[in-house]
Amino acid sequence: MENAFPGSNILVVTLTNGESKRVEAQSDEETLKEAMGVLRNMFGPNIPNATDILVPRWWNNRFQRGSYSNYPIISNHQDFQNIKAPVGRIFFSGEHTSERFSGYVHGGYLAEKRQFVDDDDDEHMTNETDGQMDLVLNLVHALDSIHKLQ
Repeated sequence: MENAFPGSNILVVTLTNGESKRVEAQSDEETLKEAMGVLRNMFGPNIPNATDILVPRWWNNRFQRGSYSNYPIISNHQDFQNIKAPVGRIFFSGEHTSERFSGYVHGGYLAEKRQFVDDDDDEHMTNETDGQMDLVLNLVHALDSIHKLQ
């Protein structure tokens, strides 16, 4: 998040399926303690404590129930064009309209950015978002590496 919000020192973690349910069931304090333990294992014992934590509880939210978009394998480019097509003066944006990053927060962020440029392809965003895209891709690669180690 440093490139998107300089000086913010925000760390974003995405959990899915069983891990997200497990973390939602514990207190924020337990989650913070667990996250700090992981970070200290990665970066050493001398890193500072986090000042705050936000744990969305999507599984328990009656409007979400843990859902996010999940397109079938047979989806194509036209499916994404159809789902984000305006209906009259109503425009749709969000992670579900991102062909490359559907189901992820940064897909929603980039989809919102796309509303203000003349390009509907996440891979060809304007220079304004190139830094965020590089950051996102680096985070995705880092998370993939961590999962392979486990």
